Amino acid sequence: GSMGIGFAIPVDTAKQVMESLIGHGEVKRGWIGVEPRDLTPEMAANFDLPIKEGVLITGVLQNGPAGQGGMRPGDVVVEIEAQTISNTRQLLNTVAALAPGSQANVVVQRGTKLTTLKLSIGQRPKPLVRTSR
Repeated sequence: GSMGIGFAIPVDTAKQVMESLIGHGEVKRGWIGVEPRDLTPEMAANFDLPIKEGVLITGVLQNGPAGQGGMRPGDVVVEIEAQTISNTRQLLNTVAALAPGSQANVVVQRGTKLTTLKLSIGQRPKPLVRTSR
């Protein structure tokens, strides 16, 4: 029976998962190798940024797609492939929807300048399975 708990999956996500399973036998999701954090007004003021929305990159995997494409900690992602990025959820969903192996233009606020980076999208690594002894 139902306990009154439901889960909603956006139809776009369900469609992408279905198409990936049918076409590849697995779900392939884009990945860039960053540690994101929502930009708060306080952070924007502390970093003296001319923007109020975006996703602050607090860490970049050195050999990951973002690192190889020139992204740095302190960059604020504001757009991916002409889609405005306002929060971490949008960033993760937008990147996950990109095809591994494709190229993507990512606009970042770096200090007082907007910079466009061209990133090669990687495939999200499979989680490590740890076995207990």
